[in-house]
Amino acid sequence: MSDRVQILGLLLAFCSTVFTGVMAYLMARLNDKQERAAKKTEEAAVKTEEVRTTLKENQVCLDEKLDAAARERAEMVKVGRDTHTLVNSQRGATLRALAVALRIIARDRPTPENVAAAERAEHDSRDHETEQAKVDAGKNA
Repeated sequence: MSDRVQILGLLLAFCSTVFTGVMAYLMARLNDKQERAAKKTEEAAVKTEEVRTTLKENQVCLDEKLDAAARERAEMVKVGRDTHTLVNSQRGATLRALAVALRIIARDRPTPENVAAAERAEHDSRDHETEQAKVDAGKNA
């Protein structure tokens, strides 16, 4: 029995050594995978920070461009309003001058056509003044 016990002891020692070696190998692989995962996690964190920084810089740039566009739009709206006011003013002056000129012609040469033209021009001038007064009062923009 002693041979059997020795063989069994040797077999048990061999199996124990193999098991320990396999476990050491598996632990080393697991440790290696964990190290690689940690390295990849760190690289991902660095890239994430780079993206965050880039996004922040781009947002600042975009905000500046949007602010500039808003200022430009406000200026264009002002120029448009000023131009509209000027055009309306000129139109009113032109309609008044035309009404006066046609009234003088109708007075000097009172034909039905001349009188009708003068009345139409006076009517158009009054209509323009009425509509412009509404716009000036903010009732019709």
